[in-house]
Amino acid sequence: MEPRTLRPLHTVLSALSLLGGAVGMLLSFGIMASKNMEDITAVASGFVAGCLLVPAGPLSLTLLALKPSASSHAETPTTG
Repeated sequence: MEPRTLRPLHTVLSALSLLGGAVGMLLSFGIMASKNMEDITAVASGFVAGCLLVPAGPLSLTLLALKPSASSHAETPTTG
């Protein structure tokens, strides 16, 4: 696949990472009120996974925005 076709896919996957992490944290947070210690231990791993996914989304979107696209790089004339 060419880089110009992968850029929209990366954008969508970055946004899904952010949303998936946030939803996972919200669902896990609701179950943490349980009195059963096994439930709390199991849900804590989901909460930690959400804590890792939430900042990964904006970070990858930022890196994607800073990197020039292949089409804009090909169109810039070089002066010599």
